[in-house]
Amino acid sequence: MSGNVGELCQDRFGAYTSDAQTNPQGPVSGSYRINRGGSGKSNAVYCSVASREGDYHGFIYNYLGFRLVLEFK
Repeated sequence: MSGNVGELCQDRFGAYTSDAQTNPQGPVSGSYRINRGGSGKSNAVYCSVASREGDYHGFIYNYLGFRLVLEFK
């Protein structure tokens, strides 16, 4: 999926702490959401699955998508 569209995530954008973490959530408030993975519109360095940027969630971007997830318990 890398390089198709960036994935807009629920987590807010901000610096992670230096503590070891599993599934870090980022800050609890802020205007920017995390955009992961880059897109065809991005430079090659941003198309990595490790790419992490912040985008304002109030706009529509033609290079971002999202993933629907259903969690079974």
